[in-house]
Amino acid sequence: MVLAIDFVNTLTSEEDRLPQWLSEQGLPWSEAILELRAQVEAAVLAARDGLEPDLAPLNAALRGAPAFEVLTWSGGVVVSRERSGDEVAQALAVLAGARRSCWPHRP
Repeated sequence: MVLAIDFVNTLTSEEDRLPQWLSEQGLPWSEAILELRAQVEAAVLAARDGLEPDLAPLNAALRGAPAFEVLTWSGGVVVSRERSGDEVAQALAVLAGARRSCWPHRP
């Protein structure tokens, strides 16, 4: 599972590990993904500081490759989620939706 905090932490003061990390996740490299990392980082920092984050860029990435459920049969119905869109659009949506472990949660 891709975590937003892992995505953001690919940039350290010593190096940028984004290309290697994306490869390890099976995701493609693109300038759009680099831009999304900055947008996710800004949103996470705003939320951490109690400010309302700008979620518009993340929502745009999610809309670029909407998820849908697919039913298959394996002795019973199996439900899986897939995304439409090209490889980069799918990667952007996965990364934009990776929210566990860094976003404050409301009860």
